[in-house]
Amino acid sequence: MEILKLVLGTIFICTALSDIQSVQLLCRHGARSPMIEYPNYKHKNHWKNGAGVLTTVGMRECYDAGIFFRTFYHDLISNTSFPQSVEAYSAEKDRVLQSAEALLAGLYPPIYEKAVAVDLLWRPIPVRVFSVESDYYLQGVDIDKCPALAKEYTEIYFSEIVKDFVNQEKAFIEKMCTLAGYRKFDYLDMFVCVFALTDCFNCDKAANLSRPTWISSEEESHLQRIKGSFLTILNKDFPEYSYLSSGGGPLLGKIVNNLNNFSASAEKHFVLFHAHDITIASFLGNLNFTIYYDPPFASCVAVELHSENQEFYVEMRYHNSTDSPAPLTLQGCSQQCPLKQFLSLTSNRVNLHPEEECLLP
Repeated sequence: MEILKLVLGTIFICTALSDIQSVQLLCRHGARSPMIEYPNYKHKNHWKNGAGVLTTVGMRECYDAGIFFRTFYHDLISNTSFPQSVEAYSAEKDRVLQSAEALLAGLYPPIYEKAVAVDLLWRPIPVRVFSVESDYYLQGVDIDKCPALAKEYTEIYFSEIVKDFVNQEKAFIEKMCTLAGYRKFDYLDMFVCVFALTDCFNCDKAANLSRPTWISSEEESHLQRIKGSFLTILNKDFPEYSYLSSGGGPLLGKIVNNLNNFSASAEKHFVLFHAHDITIASFLGNLNFTIYYDPPFASCVAVELHSENQEFYVEMRYHNSTDSPAPLTLQGCSQQCPLKQFLSLTSNRVNLHPEEECLLP
């Protein structure tokens, strides 16, 4: 019965996506080591290669994602070779570049006669990187090069809505941070603590490491919801933030330009953008989707262009790396959103000139 369900589900997916013209995929890198370790962190000796380094688990997550999307988008991706129109872009971080390469290895495995070696079913596919000085799209430029965004950060952290939110959770946050080994911390330190704790817990879970005894699974989930709620506040209550930040308005501008170009082309296209959790959060937030939790390792957002009876429409999906992609419906439109309506609804969220917008008026 389970096999029958899988076959029928696959047939349904193949039928639904048979009219697909292009896919633009925004993905987070795979599992890594923690970026910041809290004082009482008990797994410090587990991570031998430093902070923020992609793990073997993370590589496999991205490779498996490539295999999954190859099946899901089988009508777009050739069974024998990768199309010349494939484009891959990465933020300039080793863990992101490696994740993009791993996903592409699963997405475009070579046939035997085109393999690099007989016993190596892999071939290199170019991954482009925006320069550090001008990456307003995936990595983000240094904050001192975007004074408008720096100003927005200050306004956000000291806004009444954020201070009220923190005050509601203050007792719980202080309890967890004290147990984690933080001794003295002010208002801003609480953000550092929450981000450090949730990051370590996520990395530990991916590496199958035990949770500390001083926090329950319910309390850990509560901390994760706090971080997710803060990300939602960032993007929902401060639209200028997601409009300016990488993954938000600037990346949407590139994706929208691609939609226009692809709708005028007879070729099929696959575009991969590989970046970070905050990139995906900003992209979703900029389009007014609620972010309940951090986008997990190897999660992806897909923007698809379809054609039917010479009319184009856009579909979006969110793949959290464990379940089948969930449909995303843009506010004011249907799941199958006509291209013209999609462009109209997103027009005020597109940042086509991020370098100019970063300058204070």
